[in-house]
Amino acid sequence: MSGTRRVLRPGRLVRFDGRARRAEYWGIVLALAVALGLAVLLDVRSSEGGYSATTFVTVLGVVIGPAATSRRLHDRGRRGWWMLVAGAGPAALAALSLPIAMGEATAEDLIGPGLSIALTLVLLVSGAALLWLLVELARPGTAGANRFGPPPGPEWVEEPPAP
Repeated sequence: MSGTRRVLRPGRLVRFDGRARRAEYWGIVLALAVALGLAVLLDVRSSEGGYSATTFVTVLGVVIGPAATSRRLHDRGRRGWWMLVAGAGPAALAALSLPIAMGEATAEDLIGPGLSIALTLVLLVSGAALLWLLVELARPGTAGANRFGPPPGPEWVEEPPAP
């Protein structure tokens, strides 16, 4: 043993700049998915009936997820803004669903034939963009430096042991 230990650099989790390897990105996605599943189970089993653990993990995911996706897209030579194209359809659907869920309007009040066609087109484009995004995130990064910086270093750094 060299007297050092490997530690994860947690500051990278919320940074949008730089690049991320596939292993780092998919590790973050897996960790968030497992954490969300455990939080839902914890909230379902709690006697209080609240959603505090699920809310905490969701907020964490809303911060960490886009940052990791942006860095992964940078590794592919793409701007991080491309992830917004895939989110446009679900965002539009959520915006229309909120007044219905709140009981302020009915679907017939909000969605006429024109809006229905427009929403369908937005969802189709978002679906295609989501498939493209998943392919981009799964492909290897560009070799060498690109406009977003040098190739990503290891997710782990060597640190001397605590005294």
